[in-house]
Amino acid sequence: MMDENKKTGIPTKTVSAIAGGISGASTRFFCQPFDVIKIRFQFTAFDFLKDEMEKIYPDSNKRALVNFICGSLSGCAATLASFPFDVIRTRLVAQGNYKPIYSNMRIALYHMYLKEGPYSLWKGLTPSLIQSAPQAGTQFAFYKFFKGLFVKTYWLGKENEGEGDLFISGSLLAGSLAGLSSKCVTYPFDLARKRMQIQGFQRARTGFGKSFFCTGLISCLVTTVGGEGIIGLFKGLTPSLVKAIITNSLIFSIYEKTCQVLMLL
Repeated sequence: MMDENKKTGIPTKTVSAIAGGISGASTRFFCQPFDVIKIRFQFTAFDFLKDEMEKIYPDSNKRALVNFICGSLSGCAATLASFPFDVIRTRLVAQGNYKPIYSNMRIALYHMYLKEGPYSLWKGLTPSLIQSAPQAGTQFAFYKFFKGLFVKTYWLGKENEGEGDLFISGSLLAGSLAGLSSKCVTYPFDLARKRMQIQGFQRARTGFGKSFFCTGLISCLVTTVGGEGIIGLFKGLTPSLVKAIITNSLIFSIYEKTCQVLMLL
């Protein structure tokens, strides 16, 4: 069987699995710095916008709305700043051939720019913005809500002159709940974004069966529902929820504790 695959040039399932694992791990390793930049940019933008908005709307009854708006705007800003790298990362991970089209980020950027034009680096931007705005908005809004709840009830937190401090367990739980809530709300747009980012890249995905074609956000959503039903909009939701819970719990808890430590210096 191995000899036959060598003759045809088609990798076995084992080879594909190993190569895919190495490809995914390598891509994540080299692209991770851009995720760090995006997260840092998002928190910085949120804190700045929140301070400015609270000067305009000091009423505590509007705090949830302020958190949502500031989170949404910071999410959009971070998405715009990092989007081309997100597209390249998706392309690198999406390659299905034994001999990939792109071997690294530089080659991917070069080929995409020359063969598909600069627009290719922004494929899927619309659903990304539609996704990132409510996702970031709900993340921050839900996190601040749970933080306030835990602090006021003295459960997993304590009051102080500011918003209060959460214990590490409180930060982890609030971050987890925020990630879970926001991902459930925005997942269909995340699916559409990824499907749009690999349009025009079907040559590298010949081993994945029937290709998915769409021309825009609405086309992508309609085609998905038409071919796979409403449930098709939530394909892969479970692992995404697990990732969102883990990621957000760590991001918010580390952020909270870092702020607490820095405030003592």
